[in-house]
Amino acid sequence: MAIALLVFWSGLNSILVGNILPLEFISAYHPVGWDGIHENNEANRRLNNAVDFRIRVTEEKGKIRLSWQLVYKGPRPPLVMLPPSLDRATDMTEVHVFARGKSGSVHALEFMPRLCLHPDPPKRAQFVTAGKGQPIKGEFALPVQALKNWFQHQWPKEFDSTSSLLAVKLVHTPVERGETWNLDAWTGTLLSNIAEFRHK
Repeated sequence: MAIALLVFWSGLNSILVGNILPLEFISAYHPVGWDGIHENNEANRRLNNAVDFRIRVTEEKGKIRLSWQLVYKGPRPPLVMLPPSLDRATDMTEVHVFARGKSGSVHALEFMPRLCLHPDPPKRAQFVTAGKGQPIKGEFALPVQALKNWFQHQWPKEFDSTSSLLAVKLVHTPVERGETWNLDAWTGTLLSNIAEFRHK
């Protein structure tokens, strides 16, 4: 179970992932149809086809604990793939964070690991395999204050130090098939549910 710790790096468009790679700020946007969050989640499940991709988030002691789970329900098990990760130098996993501003409007920020121009090829051990219905699980830890700082930086009239984060979504797009090992790994785009925070 990998845990990536993010630390705010003031003045740069990056958040550090541990001491290895920076998580890059990609965009700030206003999500469409936020009032239909549950309808959006149902649509995401249909788009994912045979792979169920769910996340759960809890805010506790200044950190966001983001747990994710993948379950393959299709007709051709096993599922072989590169799982979500925030510490590989690729653009495979995106983190979307949502917060409601003082005006009541919902705002969103997108981050992903910085894309390396010449990344090392994946290792065999980085691929995971699961039978039908067998879950693949992982977890990330994200610092709350670092993300709040980004919202204040992007929308200073909407957010301050007392603002609360609202929800998180992951988008995972593995592209490596593991051809060196004849893995025929799964590739494509997976959209997680939009998980609202549970505060402890």
